[in-house]
Amino acid sequence: MTDDRTLERRHDPAIHPLWEESWYVDFSQDDGIGGFVRLALYPNLGVAWWWAYLITPEGLVVVRDHEVPLPHRPESLEVRADGLWGELTCETPMVHWSLAMEAFGLVLDGPADALRPDGELGDRRPVGVDLEWEAFGPSYEHPHAAGRAAQSRGHYQHAGRVHGEIIVGANAFVVDGTGERDHSWGSRNWWRQPWHWAAFQRSDEWSRALARPLQPGIEYASGYVADADGDPHPIRRFTVATRHDANDLPVSVHYQVEDDTSIHATVLAVAPIVLGRPDDPTARPSRLDRALCRFDTPAGTGLGWAEWLSV
Repeated sequence: MTDDRTLERRHDPAIHPLWEESWYVDFSQDDGIGGFVRLALYPNLGVAWWWAYLITPEGLVVVRDHEVPLPHRPESLEVRADGLWGELTCETPMVHWSLAMEAFGLVLDGPADALRPDGELGDRRPVGVDLEWEAFGPSYEHPHAAGRAAQSRGHYQHAGRVHGEIIVGANAFVVDGTGERDHSWGSRNWWRQPWHWAAFQRSDEWSRALARPLQPGIEYASGYVADADGDPHPIRRFTVATRHDANDLPVSVHYQVEDDTSIHATVLAVAPIVLGRPDDPTARPSRLDRALCRFDTPAGTGLGWAEWLSV
């Protein structure tokens, strides 16, 4: 648990070119609508990434820009680019955030259209986001190295309620569900090793999160269990077994957690993202598959998001 409200602000970067600071919120609800909005800053490269991926009755909606100018003001999380305005605002630290976006996005026929070598292919439409995130209880701080490295590195997550609306073309969709907020900073190499991450909630009754590398011989894992406004309790060990379809997209995943708890997740929708290196455009890109999932646990069924990084 962390209650250090100064952590919400932007942090001074280390010198590594891939030092990155990101803020994002995902959301899901019973009618199948879900999504996530993420802002990542690369101050040593002078660029920001903006993602908004929405699962709607219209289909998968994508607003992705990896060449966004950095915010003009040091304290700001507002960005502007061609066809994009977005802002994340900390209304009350560790309690309440708002997310806003006005942009042109693409409505895709399916997830394969997000993986084309020349970029996503879809129907271009105006897209809007007006969402509020409000905490259920305390946040969870992932363990990291102490000492000097800790000054430029950190990561915490926070489950809460997400409400508001998203707009695709002439259609508005009400959002009233749950979601995970994530804030991290440090040298992050998306092109070095694969990983898996998941976070899911059942109303305000409970929330869970899991994260680990997907590499043989590495036993490190992190995550938490939180129930009904209580403090999050850490998870230090779990296994991941994923089933993929013929197009190598995730279909389901089974977890065995340290206390022998079995969790099974069924993928409801996939939002793949191709990640080129911002410091080396000639490098081979990696791929992040984020998926809206239904999680069946001994404590009941929850909704949330999982992700698989392939390098």
